Amino acid sequence: MTANSGLDTKPKDLVNVAAAWFDYDNDGLLDLVVSEYTYWTPQTDKRCMMASHEVYCSPRQYQAVASHLYHNLGHGKFEDVTEKSGFGSALGKGMGIVIADFNGDGWMDVFVANDTTPGSLFINQKDGTFKEEAMDYDIAYNEDGHTVSGMGADAKDYDNGGWVDIFFNDLRSETFVLARNESGKSFRNMSPETNIQKLSSLFSGWSNAFVDYGNDGWKDIYSSNGDVDDIAEVPEQHDTLWRNVDGKKFVDESANVGQDFLRMGFQRGSAVADLNEDGFPDFVVTSLNEKPRILINSGSNGNHWLWIETIGHQSNRDGIGTQIKLTTSSGRVLYNHVTTSVGFMSSSDKRVHFGLGKETTVKTIELRWPSGIVQVLKDVKADQFLKVEEPPR
Repeated sequence: MTANSGLDTKPKDLVNVAAAWFDYDNDGLLDLVVSEYTYWTPQTDKRCMMASHEVYCSPRQYQAVASHLYHNLGHGKFEDVTEKSGFGSALGKGMGIVIADFNGDGWMDVFVANDTTPGSLFINQKDGTFKEEAMDYDIAYNEDGHTVSGMGADAKDYDNGGWVDIFFNDLRSETFVLARNESGKSFRNMSPETNIQKLSSLFSGWSNAFVDYGNDGWKDIYSSNGDVDDIAEVPEQHDTLWRNVDGKKFVDESANVGQDFLRMGFQRGSAVADLNEDGFPDFVVTSLNEKPRILINSGSNGNHWLWIETIGHQSNRDGIGTQIKLTTSSGRVLYNHVTTSVGFMSSSDKRVHFGLGKETTVKTIELRWPSGIVQVLKDVKADQFLKVEEPPR
């Protein structure tokens, strides 16, 4: 399908990394954004050495490029709107992509984690164009004002504050970045005060995810880890799982979730899905020169849950971009949104997951569809896979 779709217009030597589906103009058709890293071919490859050992060259030796945006025209056709949309004006070495409505205006925005160049935050201008505002939102650099080796990214509301936050990882000693959304106006780097700075200091992270692995209603942080080369002190690393404590700090649970989780290697991609449909999220993890690992969550703590699958009619068929606000019977409020773009070079379950702790019923579920339709469900039982269809206007 690619040859006649309009998606094959890029130069052949442009290196693509991640991609995300989202409906940026709310016309009911999913558009595509692709992060680009640089220009490269085997013929132009650079050779770099360190103490007579061949290593990957520093990313700073490579040219920064623009991410690409494709507008869905329907019937399997796309238009490259990179330049006229504003994406072409921001150069970087794009890695992980996340989509969310970061400023609460009902239109989907895009964050790209860049490698050794400032992060990119494209704010939807609601007219088919975007404005790159990472500097204005304080998400372009780390807390020291430096660029980092941005890798995978995810965007979820980790503190249940009603605004979508951002997490992205990077290389050893650079500190992974947890950025809290300050009411849609800016981001605040919370890594130092939430313990992320200390927990991440020894790891080089690639893929990642906000995931409530214990179904307690707080989104924890997963990271797939492994150094770039094999010359570091600890090049092979194990993955990490950091438990969210009341949205205020994170503690290391990696050693408490089984020996299979602690396997050493050069981990790269990861996906989150409930593979055995027991209500608890599982992982699929890829590593260099190894078979993928499937890590099944034991789900044995008795906590309750809800997975929601959205089916759009006015909105895109998958309901990607739908914002969901869940209020439990005790009055606890939880937030999430529909997306498949999570981590690094990976796609996860499109069903939206909510951990409910000990609560067995949900008082209300409010869905704000990309079309603008607001739908409210009442008195929903826990422990089910709930399909929700978008109602007519």
